[in-house]
Amino acid sequence: MKILKIAGCFVLIVVILILAIDFYLLKIYKDPVISTLPEYEDKIFFEGGSGSGFTDYGKYIYKNDVDFSKNPYFKRVTEDDIKILSEYEKIFASFLTKEYYKEDYDFSMSLADTQDYLYIANRENKEAYSVYKGNFDAFDIYFYDTQGRTLYFMHSNI
Repeated sequence: MKILKIAGCFVLIVVILILAIDFYLLKIYKDPVISTLPEYEDKIFFEGGSGSGFTDYGKYIYKNDVDFSKNPYFKRVTEDDIKILSEYEKIFASFLTKEYYKEDYDFSMSLADTQDYLYIANRENKEAYSVYKGNFDAFDIYFYDTQGRTLYFMHSNI
């Protein structure tokens, strides 16, 4: 009986430590791409997931224009980029049928034009995604709409 109490206390301590470490890591983690941008004014972020993968959707609203001239990730959007972004967006949107935030997903391809900026992380340029077979299996989309001064973030690894 005493051994069971000790084992129970040990398990409880381990669980508390894991939760504390997880909370700490969430507080200190900074997205390496977003950290290259100036401080945003507001952030709206949704996380979703299941046993087979995760999707995240976020919007970072900026008070002022963002200067991308020296940014190591973002590039000015081309017409070809709009087509590629559209393919990723269709796939991402198709995963939202089960996510609690599907009603809050308000990204529209009508926002995309050649004045905007884009960075797509996939198996070709992100080590963590190199284990996936295709570029659409795991990706991060960072799309900055210059007119709305809003960075849209879409992540999927389903």
